Amino acid sequence: MGIMAGNPSGARHLPPRGKVSLRYENRKSRLRTYAVSRNVTRMEAWICPRYGPPEVLRLVDVPDPVPGRGEMVVRLRATSVHSGDSRVRGCRFPAGMGSAGRLALGWNGPRQAVLGTDGAGVVEALGPGVEAWRTGDEVLVVKGAAMGCHAERVLVKRGDVVVRKPESLGWAEAVSLPFGGQTARYFLTKAGLARDAEVLVIGASGAVGSAALQWISLLGARSIAVTRASNGEWVRRLGAAEVIDYTTTDYAGGARRFDGVMDCTGAGTFRT
Repeated sequence: MGIMAGNPSGARHLPPRGKVSLRYENRKSRLRTYAVSRNVTRMEAWICPRYGPPEVLRLVDVPDPVPGRGEMVVRLRATSVHSGDSRVRGCRFPAGMGSAGRLALGWNGPRQAVLGTDGAGVVEALGPGVEAWRTGDEVLVVKGAAMGCHAERVLVKRGDVVVRKPESLGWAEAVSLPFGGQTARYFLTKAGLARDAEVLVIGASGAVGSAALQWISLLGARSIAVTRASNGEWVRRLGAAEVIDYTTTDYAGGARRFDGVMDCTGAGTFRT
């Protein structure tokens, strides 16, 4: 499986597969191991035992998921690490929402220790009652807030979004679509942009912003990308007609007007 993230320092493996079972005790913010049968099959997963920087992540062995009725297991070939994962891992919630966020996700660390909202892979096992899919099908999985995709396998339950992977896309390309692609497409479609409209895209080099630049071009509109100068060549390749370096230019305080503004960072302030 290809996970688009760095290898955190201090990551380690638990004892050999089939010898231990890992369980996360959120209440005491630590890991415990319990002896189990040697015939338990296992997989590797990145876990987040507590909130903090990327270095808190650990690569460990956990039991393989087993599908129940209406469920299936997908062996992941790629997953994504995006701003949503980063915010959960770092306990970075909107102002005034810290306590509410901890109550919802876990006080000392995420209750769902395996992060990852989406992945791309191959259907490996089917539970009773699953008729729409077959083993070997190549799919995209969106778990959303349930997470669990930063692992070799993921359990797909009723309510999770599953679609067939386009044959023309590789695994890494396909897994970039759910978070950035569908978010950008939804808002730009709702905006009803006219051809030749000028759209300011703030955070143009991120997952949503980079997808937005491409959608705007497909819609026949013109995008102005707000990003660092070092990302200029990249966003132009994605369709940006103009690049504004936010470190040197006050893009929000001038007299220039735009037909639309897509703020992918939540950092912009404009008068309407």
